[in-house]
Amino acid sequence: MIAGAVLTQNTAWGNVEKALANFGGKLSPGAVAAMPEKELAEVIRPAGFFNQKAAYLKAVTAWYKRYGYDAAAVRRRPLKELRAELLATRGVGQETADSILLYAFGFPTFVVDAYTHRLCGRYPVDAGKGYAAVKAHFEAGLPKSAEVYNRFHALIVMNAKEHCRKKPACGGCPLAEECKKHGCASSAKKTAPGKRLLLVSPRGFCAGVERAIKTVEQALEREQTTIFVLKEIVHNTVVVRSFKERGVVFVDSVDEVPAGSVIVFSAHGVAPSVRRRAQERRLRVIDATCPLVTKVHAKARRYAEEGYSIVLIGHEDHDEVAGIVGEAPEKIRVVKNAAEIDALEGLDPERLVWLSQTTLNTQDTAAIVEQLRRRYPKLADPPNSDICYATQNRQTAVKSIAAKCDLFVIVGSANSSNANRLAEAALSSGARRVARVDSPDELSRESFDSLETIGVSSGASVPDSQLKNVMNHILSEHGATVEEVVAVEEEMVFPLPK
Repeated sequence: MIAGAVLTQNTAWGNVEKALANFGGKLSPGAVAAMPEKELAEVIRPAGFFNQKAAYLKAVTAWYKRYGYDAAAVRRRPLKELRAELLATRGVGQETADSILLYAFGFPTFVVDAYTHRLCGRYPVDAGKGYAAVKAHFEAGLPKSAEVYNRFHALIVMNAKEHCRKKPACGGCPLAEECKKHGCASSAKKTAPGKRLLLVSPRGFCAGVERAIKTVEQALEREQTTIFVLKEIVHNTVVVRSFKERGVVFVDSVDEVPAGSVIVFSAHGVAPSVRRRAQERRLRVIDATCPLVTKVHAKARRYAEEGYSIVLIGHEDHDEVAGIVGEAPEKIRVVKNAAEIDALEGLDPERLVWLSQTTLNTQDTAAIVEQLRRRYPKLADPPNSDICYATQNRQTAVKSIAAKCDLFVIVGSANSSNANRLAEAALSSGARRVARVDSPDELSRESFDSLETIGVSSGASVPDSQLKNVMNHILSEHGATVEEVVAVEEEMVFPLPK
């Protein structure tokens, strides 16, 4: 059970079963402890992130060894102290710690996983935000019993697999009527003659945004001090406001942060000069940069070291672009559209490559590249696209229904590049009108008279609760039959920073 709790991080249980089968029936704490870490990594390869998980398994096994691999010795210790020990162990977050304590040792501690969060996001229950709040909600409402917690969580998992899936299958779900009653976006069926609402998927949080938000959540729970975040953790006013209410301080410069404090770098990344300055001020850095943004930084460094000039397609005032330019400011020039190409100077036309911001419109970027190649015939392409999977998938989903829509509502903040690009994609793909809104209040300026089809999506930094607020407003004020349109299935997950 201990091994399973670690291996199931960021993967499906089927992959864990394959990894466990590779032990050939000889899995034991002693076997894990004795096995070289590289060999262990190969054994658990099917579970994904196998190098990291091998290190995590070693660390948890070392913790268990302190008790002589004796479950009875562990059970004699207070739950609170054991949980603190596990959370201080490499690779063990709250879900993993609670899974080990509940399933391996029978302690009454409720496990909150992705299925639990999904249920709380759709069903009309005010469980609060973050792991600790949701855990406390369930523990307050259930008898303090390991057996009850185990069985109740099993029911959540069963419901999530049969009904409350990523693409909901509400037929026969015992919770469907309550969801409908409260306007759940996945099950609401309020109707208005001739009016339908097309809810596209994928939408909302991408893996990079979810990782960044969980990073701040984890810092708030683990650190007994003020958490500072450089810039906005993600470009979403609801998310930022929520963290401010919980005491997080957002700053524009590392110089605003007291020496020795904890600072989180946002999902958009930072320039090397910012990292150096943080080090000079002895700041404890937690880096929540999206791994896909980090890859663009790495490309920029490599091409600059190889003597290339770099054209970076993006918005110069965006945090992500500022960070990438900082990798080689003397080598990089930024353009946001084809009209700016003629003004480019200081580039080597014989050794030139293009890169892009990760949240751009794919078609617009291709058009700019085509124009660049007309002026610079020897322009080299990067080995793969810098525009992230989530940006492309959300744009694909919006484009798939845009031509059917009299109005397309994109939920997202004004400073969100990916939300603005979704609005542009909807308009260019045939939507008659497009509204980019942050809250239901902003819909008051839109006329819903005579509309037959309304499209709805949300940017990659938009929480499900924000989308639901907008959906519920449309349904309660104007009525519509809700249809979910799934264009692409997404399963991407990024591990949290160490």
